[in-house]
Amino acid sequence: MDLEQLQRIDIFRSLDPSDAKLVAERMEIICYPRNSLMIHEGEENSSLYVILKGKVKIFLLDETGQEVILNYLHEGDHFGEVSLFDDGHRSASVQTMDDCYFGTLQKEDFVQIMATHPNLAMTMFKGMTRRLKDLSNNVRTLAANW
Repeated sequence: MDLEQLQRIDIFRSLDPSDAKLVAERMEIICYPRNSLMIHEGEENSSLYVILKGKVKIFLLDETGQEVILNYLHEGDHFGEVSLFDDGHRSASVQTMDDCYFGTLQKEDFVQIMATHPNLAMTMFKGMTRRLKDLSNNVRTLAANW
């Protein structure tokens, strides 16, 4: 992955140049065509995905099989970071809305980087905390409107 591209992504923006270079070297570029169900809720997958181009839908299926859309993400957004820290089972499904290009970082590569660059974990934890706060606010809004 291109270093300049990586440094435009929120969770990597605050990395020093040597850390960013290390991450960029480990990221693989993959693509999925429009309407691909790239991740299924519950499947084992321990990769971080960064959207380089395109848009995805994050969703769950309710007990009747209806989609419950959690979010839409686009270029510069990321998902899957929680799987780098836990057992790697996906908590939601992801479908591409456009032809999409992603930078991916495997858990094994992340763990190796973390061994010598712990500041990367702190940066990612901050991003995960922001998302958790946003989710909490969304739940509060939904509960108030129920």
